[in-house]
Parts: sequence; structure tokens; C-alpha cells
Amino acid sequence: MTLLIGEQKKVPVVEGVQPFDVFEVDVRRGYRHSSCASLARTFPERIVSILTWIIVGLVAGVLASFVVGGGYGLIGDIIIGIIGAFVGGWIFRALGTATPFGGLAGVIFVAFIGAVVLLFLLRVIRRSTYRGV
Repeated sequence: MTLLIGEQKKVPVVEGVQPFDVFEVDVRRGYRHSSCASLARTFPERIVSILTWIIVGLVAGVLASFVVGGGYGLIGDIIIGIIGAFVGGWIFRALGTATPFGGLAGVIFVAFIGAVVLLFLLRVIRRSTYRGV
């Protein structure tokens, strides 16, 4: 027995066994695996993803600037927050722990922790270079 999914692809169906890595939308679009479909994004999805990175970077960078003191301006805080998200993700992964809460708040928390560590390291490096001169 074959199951017609989409317009051109035929997927063999064995009684009681369902294909676990091929979904209807994937076959219709021509993808072989579900992971391939997750890579294809529309233009609005890409814009929203970029805006989310900017907002997370801004919030984490500004909060870290308040905690550590000082700051690098609006653009600098966004960059500190985005880099802090990578640093925070690395720190949490190295510790073998996860964020205490999920969603966007958890992402901002991890980015905030990473931004605080990054600002602390930048401050230490800045002080050591000024003393050496």
C-alpha cells in the first residue's frame, strides 16, 4: 500500500509503521527530512529572528551595564548583549545546567549573565593595559 502525500511523492506505508523522519509538509516542499524544513525560513521569519537578537542583546547589555557600571552606548550595549548570549550559553553548558526558566526570559537571563562576565573581563583587561603604560 502507498500513501500519496503532496502531489508527486509516494511514500510506502507498512501496516502499523509510520515513517518518523518524513512529514507531510516536508515531502510536499521536497525536503527529505524534517530537519531540512527547519532551515528554510521565509523573509519575515528572518527579520523577526534578527529583531529578536537585537532586542535580547539590548536588554541584556543595558542590564549588565547597570549592574557592572559604565556602558558602551546603545550600539555597544547591543553588541555586548549579543556576545554575552554566546558567552552565557557557553558558561551554562560548561556547568552542565540549564536556565531556571524558559522562553525569551530565559534567553535574556543567559545573555545577561554572559554580558556581566564579558563586561567584567573587559574592565580587567582595560585596567591592566592602563597600568602598564
